[in-house]
Amino acid sequence: MFLAVAGFGIACAALVLGGRFGGPAARWLFGEPSGFQSDVTTLPALMQAGMVLLACLLFAFACLGAFLSGRRGSLTRGEAWWVANPVSMSAAFWIHFMLGNQVDWWSQLPYEYMSVVTWTLHTLVGPPIYVLVLLGGARWRPAARCLPEARPNNEMQRTKPAQATELRR
Repeated sequence: MFLAVAGFGIACAALVLGGRFGGPAARWLFGEPSGFQSDVTTLPALMQAGMVLLACLLFAFACLGAFLSGRRGSLTRGEAWWVANPVSMSAAFWIHFMLGNQVDWWSQLPYEYMSVVTWTLHTLVGPPIYVLVLLGGARWRPAARCLPEARPNNEMQRTKPAQATELRR
């Protein structure tokens, strides 16, 4: 259950940050696509919004994979599926939609960031990709580097095997 909640939380954060900060940054860097915020959604505007959200989500899931593979060892494929399950991803997109469109005290996001196409890609197509990215992020941080080094606790462990037999005599 913890893994599903962690996936939900990281997806919410990535979607909100992607819509709020990634979108304006992409429009500043690459320019505003044709038909952005028009009455009819255009393919260039939808592609830019989708790529921004995907980049934010991939970065967030790679970092989460590295974090989760920390002290207890490597992240398994089953655990990665718990993190990136379609139910949690759908709930995260719903929160993103509510914050971007329905909440009065929050400024409204452009439709391209909350469209049915981006929801479908995030909820149905995204989880297998997120699982691979989680597992890739887990490989960034091998478990051996995260564990504290084993320290010898007695004289027998500090010596070489040949010396240990001499100490026993």
